[in-house]
This record gives sequence, C-alpha cells and structure tokens, in this order.
Amino acid sequence: DTTYQHANLKVDSSYCYKVEVYDNSMTRTSVSQTLCTFAHFPKEPAFSYLRTATVTSPSSVTVLGYVDTSAYVSEYKIERSDNSTGPFQTIGFVAGSNNPNISYSDNSALPNQQSYFYQIVPVDSCGKETPPSNIAHTIYLQTSTDNNFNNILSWNAYSDWNCAVSGYEIYRGIEGVTSLSALVV
Repeated sequence: DTTYQHANLKVDSSYCYKVEVYDNSMTRTSVSQTLCTFAHFPKEPAFSYLRTATVTSPSSVTVLGYVDTSAYVSEYKIERSDNSTGPFQTIGFVAGSNNPNISYSDNSALPNQQSYFYQIVPVDSCGKETPPSNIAHTIYLQTSTDNNFNNILSWNAYSDWNCAVSGYEIYRGIEGVTSLSALVV
C-alpha cells in the first residue's frame, strides 16, 4: 500500500512524517525525506441566527440572518421546507463577507398559498457544512366572512425568536390607504 490517511488531527498542531520501506528479509531499507505540515482548519462560526422570514410580495419572501463574521465561511446556504422537521431543500446561496447581516429574497415562494420554514447553513472554505441556524417561518394569513358580514382573520403563530412574540399588529387597507386597525396580544 502506498497511501495512508491520518485521522483525528488536533487543530493548530504540527505533524511530521517520513516513510521507511523494508525488504522481506528486513535487511535493506530506504527512507523518504521528512515532511512537516500544520493542521489548520477553518474556524467554525460560533452562531448563525435567522432573524426573520417576511412575506414581501405575493411571490417573494425575504430571509434576514445575523452571522459570525470571525469564522471562515465561504457561503451560506438558504434552505426551505414546507414543515419544521424538513426535509429542507437548498433554494439559494449568499456569499460570505465581513457583513454580519445577510439577506436573501426567495422569489420562488408562494406565500399566499402556505407558510414556509427557512434555515441558514454556513459552509466553510473547505466545503464543510456547519450546524444550521434556528428555523423561522412565514406567517400565513387566511380570511373568512361570517353571516353578520364580519371578516375573520386567522394565521399561524410566529415562533423561534430568542424572545417570545409580544403581539401582532393588524393592518387594514381601504382603497389603497393602509392603517393600523388592531393590536392582538
């Protein structure tokens, strides 16, 4: 065999190698040069936080994240699912940069038909994925009218913020003019 793989290296450690070969009688040998290498691995992000998944039009959702810029991240995968347990599918990428705020517009979503779940997956410079962010999802609003001509609004609860939701503001638009109509706590 002429290959060997040294596994479980310690980060930021030096390793030196040489190869010795023996004949079957163990009387003749040959030795390679010594080769030293430094085991340097990209620093993993300490966090990646998905701030919001917001419906911005009938066919678009904007995903905002906050990420660790001290890590070696080449890109962030934006993943979407129809439910919180997955499976998640990659829908796009955001390049790594020195900006801790990342934004992605999902123009393939149909937020007027359902709620979507999103997560961010950092990918280091070696192509290794690190653990995904928290999961955020869009609010899906539905309406109905009762026999007394009342509009009834219902929506899914927004979840997975580090803090709880303090309330929902309901806005009503009449002939193109939108104003705050109610606060639901």
